[in-house]
Amino acid sequence: MERNQRSRIPGITKFGASLGPGSHTSEKAGASRKKVLRPCGKTLRSTPKFSGKRSAWLIQQPSETLEHDQLTFVKKLFEVSPEIQKAATFAREFKQLMMERKHHELENWLVRVESSQIEDLISFVKGVRKDQDAVTAAFELQWSNGPVEGQINRLKMIKRNTYDRAKLDLLEARLLLAG
Repeated sequence: MERNQRSRIPGITKFGASLGPGSHTSEKAGASRKKVLRPCGKTLRSTPKFSGKRSAWLIQQPSETLEHDQLTFVKKLFEVSPEIQKAATFAREFKQLMMERKHHELENWLVRVESSQIEDLISFVKGVRKDQDAVTAAFELQWSNGPVEGQINRLKMIKRNTYDRAKLDLLEARLLLAG
């Protein structure tokens, strides 16, 4: 088969399959689509297109820090789903408790979240209760294992990069030189 010649099967070339018109890789089709959020079975069309991650970040921010289009989006989202607004409020409260290290108010927050009947937050509360001592220690103490986790992550990355390319002596040299 010549370099640019197509096979007899439509949509198949020498280098792979073409998804054809209307596929997710088609610029024309992708540009005309609008993102639609459907919380609680309702539809919210937004002029700005925010991903799920971005939306989660936006609803946790103080309204004073948001731009006009972001604030409009968040207000519409809260109108469509009061449950999302309640969850965002609980998330902000928990973040504030952690930042101010108010471990004595944690139990009150946990009880309020359990009574909210938001399944995902109730699951979070169960996890907190399961490891209550560690969570309380995280509130009370300033110690963190973040630097250790960072070093472990760096060493794993170096190991992955040298996997199947060199022997143990080269890996050892890279680990010692990288430190």
